[in-house]
Parts: sequence; structure tokens; C-alpha cells
Amino acid sequence: MAAEYAKIKYAEAMTYGNVAYDLGRAVPDYDLPARERIEKERVSNRVSDRAASREKAQAKQGVSLFSAIGFVIVAVLMVFVLLGNIRLTEISYSLKETRSRIAALEQERDQLGVKYETTFNLNELRAYAIENLGMTEAGAVQTISIANVSEDKAVILDGAAREGFISKAASFLTSLLEYFR
Repeated sequence: MAAEYAKIKYAEAMTYGNVAYDLGRAVPDYDLPARERIEKERVSNRVSDRAASREKAQAKQGVSLFSAIGFVIVAVLMVFVLLGNIRLTEISYSLKETRSRIAALEQERDQLGVKYETTFNLNELRAYAIENLGMTEAGAVQTISIANVSEDKAVILDGAAREGFISKAASFLTSLLEYFR
């Protein structure tokens, strides 16, 4: 019955072992047009599957995670640069104010130095002492010079030199203990 229904066409390649498990080896004649049709459908399905996957990839294609993170990092760095420029402007303004304050203080110092020098003029003080206070200048006879002709010598006191090392250390430790009490 099966022989009448279809002729079995065997493959031309040699087989080693049992042919029963080689299902693709024999192709019935009645099935050839259907097989060709199925193969064409499979090929067209593969092509359409590839096109569909490309369309899905293009539809899904958006912003990647790495590019989003990169944009966020760039935005944060731009904010830091902007804040740094603002801080730099503040510091330069403060520096300008400080320099102008320093210049004003130096000018005031110079003015006060001139005023100080005019306040303590030695000629005016001498004239004031002679006229108002009745003082006179000292003559050569009125000056006394003190001179020491003997050399300076160190004198050792009685008990200080004879004190031993142990007694000095004991007195030091005693004073140290008293300090911490």
C-alpha cells in the first residue's frame, strides 16, 4: 500500500550503520512539492523574522544607559565649573576690596608716622624743658662716667656645689610630684 502510494527515493550518499534512524535520507515523491513549499516558507519566514527583528531593534533603539550616564556626568561637571567660576569671581572681588583696604591703611600709617615725628620733635622738647621747666644743659663738670676696672667672676655658694647628683635628682622628683598633686 505504501509502495503504491509513493515511490521512495534514496539519497545517493553512503551511510554507515542503520538507515532507520536517518529520517532525512528517504524522501517520498508525493512530498516533494510540499517540502519545497515548506522550505520556501521557512526561508521567507527567516527573512521576515530578520526584518521584524531589525524593525524591533530600530523601534527599541533609543538612549543607551551609558550615554545617559555620560550626559548626567557632563551636566554635573558643568555645574561644578559654573560654581567654581562663581566662587572665583567672589574671591577676586574680595581680593580687590582687601587690596584697596591695604592701600588705605598704608596711606593712614604714613600720615600717622609723619604726625608722630612732628609730635616728638627733639628741638621742641629741648626748648620746652629750658623755657617752661627751667632746666639747663649739663656741663662737662656735671657728667660722671662709671668704669669698673675689676673683672667679673662667678662665686660658688657654700652648699650648692657640694650637693650630689642623687640629692639633686631627689629634689627634682619631689618638685615634680608636688606639681602633679
